[in-house]
Amino acid sequence: VPADVHVDKPVRALFLSSAAPAAKAEGDGPRSLGGRTLAYSCPNLLVRVAEGGKLSLLQQYAGAGGEDAGGYFTNGLTRVDLAERAQLTHSYVQEQVEGAIHVDSIFARCAAAASYTPSVVQTGGAIARTNLGVRLEEDSARVDISGISLGARRQLIDLHSAVRHVAPNCESSQVHR
Repeated sequence: VPADVHVDKPVRALFLSSAAPAAKAEGDGPRSLGGRTLAYSCPNLLVRVAEGGKLSLLQQYAGAGGEDAGGYFTNGLTRVDLAERAQLTHSYVQEQVEGAIHVDSIFARCAAAASYTPSVVQTGGAIARTNLGVRLEEDSARVDISGISLGARRQLIDLHSAVRHVAPNCESSQVHR
């Protein structure tokens, strides 16, 4: 987003995955689960909001096929760079199918008086982990993190977060459910 531009409507980044045909795998490595080979994807998203810019982003993961179809493995990377006074409202929704493995790392950098508001909702996948790392690098940067993980039966879903206050007068808050 260019300097001092406020994007009026939310931007949606949708990442869809599908299962590979069922095949026998050698052991249980990062691309196999229960002796089945998994389709593999590595989506990469870079979000830059220049000085004074404002953006609302919906980042969504979903898929087709389930445990019977062999599942899939998504290994994502999201990088966020907020310049001075930039604002980003980041809605992150993970709705992978039951047989999927989902791992994503989100790294955010906030300059002076920047505001980052990520809201993470996770409901899918056999195993799902989102790692959220935020660096408040300059005076008066702010982050407000909210997250909810709704698992059922044998799902393992978690959100790991780390906020680093590198500069003085920065603020952070976190609510995880």
